[in-house]
Amino acid sequence: MRLFTFASISVTLANLVAANIAPRDESPGTNLSQIDIQSMGVGLHDTKAIGDSIAGRSSLHIYARDDPDDRDPNTVWGRAVCKGERLVAAMQMDHEKLKGTSIVYPVDSQWDGELHVEMEAWGYKDVDDDPEDLDFDCQFDLWGFEAALRSLGIEPKSAGEGGPNQCYRVTHMNGPAVIRGPGNRVPEPVDQRYRVGEQEFRVTGGDFKMGVNAPSGVIYFLDVKSPATEARRLWSRVPALNELPAIRYLSDITWALWNRHMNKQHGNTANVRYIFAMNVANDETETIIQDVFARYKLEDGTKGPDTALKLWPGTKLKTTTVWGAALLGSVNGAAAAHFLIQHKSQFGNKWISEVTIWENENEMMAGSQLLFKIEDIPPTAEQDSDAAEGEEDLAVNIKMAQQANITTPRFVKRYLDGAIINEHIYGAKL
Repeated sequence: MRLFTFASISVTLANLVAANIAPRDESPGTNLSQIDIQSMGVGLHDTKAIGDSIAGRSSLHIYARDDPDDRDPNTVWGRAVCKGERLVAAMQMDHEKLKGTSIVYPVDSQWDGELHVEMEAWGYKDVDDDPEDLDFDCQFDLWGFEAALRSLGIEPKSAGEGGPNQCYRVTHMNGPAVIRGPGNRVPEPVDQRYRVGEQEFRVTGGDFKMGVNAPSGVIYFLDVKSPATEARRLWSRVPALNELPAIRYLSDITWALWNRHMNKQHGNTANVRYIFAMNVANDETETIIQDVFARYKLEDGTKGPDTALKLWPGTKLKTTTVWGAALLGSVNGAAAAHFLIQHKSQFGNKWISEVTIWENENEMMAGSQLLFKIEDIPPTAEQDSDAAEGEEDLAVNIKMAQQANITTPRFVKRYLDGAIINEHIYGAKL
């Protein structure tokens, strides 16, 4: 697997708009490599995140993917890689430029603020009848996460212990909007209904338990069961999209709880630095993690240094590698990415630069652990040009590249964590 970095490339938005990439959760999505980039003068096997070039990134990461599985939409791995690449491109794009593409739809979430009224209307309930039990879930010093959190400068104690970590839980059942039975009785979940306007809906049993740490800018996905997944179990059939609550995505629920906590703590809503997915129990994500270790190889074809999950500090993967992109394309990674992408107007341009995977030191805590590191995106090529006038000469206009049929790439060989092994500059024809 080879990773290339090209000089700044300027391309038009129209080509990406024509890519017809499906919105999340509607289909496996379209590989960025399937975009008609050959007409731009770029070979299919020389380009990955064409969205980066649209954004005018000063450092465009491009893969020459030799393994056909990396772009096979019929496999879990192939779908995850393609989805992760698409999300990396979207995160690195400026807000206005992203609006002119179909990489992610919708670009801006329709839901904003704390969403108390909206979520209640759509059948949700804030579960706060046992605050001590809920607080217990955020006592990370008891759950084997103390070493990981303290190494990042994060206090592991819960709010009940005098710490900064506050737990929240909302469920899609038993809410105030549920139609009561005789004697104001709440029906069993399988029989619960609620109305929005003239339409009647069933509850799904969706359940979101999360933690928030305002001072350190941390979000914890503790136990998340989506309405779509839980509806299959509760209804014993696959639900249609129009049967589900309008507020159903993890990224939207996360935004609501993040706002509630930050407003209560008078925190900075834009200060998000880490998102943890703890005790991951999703079978598809576990498959992706296993594939990461099975597939990773150095440039010479030898196996990478890590072959299985290990204790913290675990294994760090840049999202500009195929392995990091695959993790970003998992259910948890996609939710974290959409959380940033669909709130660019509030967050500014942030992206998930790195994913860490590890196993907990507490054997009682089953499942893999994921950490998504969030950073501000690097300066654009236009911003860099003010500091280095000579960089303008390196910029490649795609139309000119088509005529000249040349460019000047840098070959960069990297380890699993993205660290550079060696690099050299050479000329190549496209």
